[in-house]
Amino acid sequence: MRNHVMSPLAIELIVPTLRLTLQHSRWQYCTLALVFSPFKQKEEEEEGDGSGGEMAGSRLERFGTVFSRVRDLMRSGVIQKADKPIWYDVYQVFPPKREPLYVKQQSRPAVNKKDPVPEIFYREDEVRAKFYEQYGTGPRPLDLSNPNFVSTCQRFVTKFYELRNHSDLSDSALFEETGKALLPEGVVLKRRGAVPAKSSRDAVLDWKLTDMMAELQNAASSPSTQNPAEPELPMPTQS
Repeated sequence: MRNHVMSPLAIELIVPTLRLTLQHSRWQYCTLALVFSPFKQKEEEEEGDGSGGEMAGSRLERFGTVFSRVRDLMRSGVIQKADKPIWYDVYQVFPPKREPLYVKQQSRPAVNKKDPVPEIFYREDEVRAKFYEQYGTGPRPLDLSNPNFVSTCQRFVTKFYELRNHSDLSDSALFEETGKALLPEGVVLKRRGAVPAKSSRDAVLDWKLTDMMAELQNAASSPSTQNPAEPELPMPTQS
């Protein structure tokens, strides 16, 4: 490997010129001719550590820079170290502040700020949870087509807090009183899983059905309802 010895004055004059040339001129496209030329890849051991030769890097202009592609070609042996460009050593000693990449990297600072989301839980949600646990959705289904529809649960919660502002009862006792206060408004709440009691109307229907079944059985078992025997025809007499 040949050593290039340059004076400090020459370096001070060359470095600004090379930086402008590498960033704004067509040196990158001139070097691409070397990158895409059909050189035969050679395997050589690298000097120093004695490890095997490496493959050349990406030859697409959108990845890497002119320096990185020439460096990889030198490592893989496609370009001999004696044939490296004159600006290679200067670039290696005085790299630019920003690498001339085709695709600019997004320098977005990483923020590791933790922003925990607090749990949104209102006081009336306790009343709603207890209402749905005991009464379900209520006697009336939800009418989503009506924008002014008020569910049974919301009416229960509103009445619960109205009574709470004017009474000193506990929450469990106030819960029961709220269900009773809704009865005059036509809201009848039934507990979930409770067996409905039979009304007087159901008892009358059962009594009538029992009588009808008994009459049908008696009619089927009586002999009068059976098919009568065919009457015997009189024999014709001889004259």
